[in-house]
Amino acid sequence: MNLTNRLCFKLHDRFNLYALLLRGRRLFQQYLVDAYISIKQNRLDYIQSKQDMFRSGYLQGVHDALLKGDSDGHDVGKRIILPASFTGGPRYMYKHYEDALAICRVHENP
Repeated sequence: MNLTNRLCFKLHDRFNLYALLLRGRRLFQQYLVDAYISIKQNRLDYIQSKQDMFRSGYLQGVHDALLKGDSDGHDVGKRIILPASFTGGPRYMYKHYEDALAICRVHENP
């Protein structure tokens, strides 16, 4: 059972069963923050270990950076490449930005 499933199991409120963890108020909130960070770190570790799968997008990113004028090479070619599915990453933000522009193009500006 992976980390996310174990945490979901602990956080599920059950009928006729007193869960001390769920009634911990601020300590419970801190537990939730720590659990969220643990899940996020687990995802980052997975992405780091599977970098060969994400290398196909790497060349496109270098090409895009060179087209924008980054000829210095300082910001080009980072060690860890985050996929567009990683929430909050630059590719994720750019993908959603493009989606928002497409929506505005079809339905006009808000």
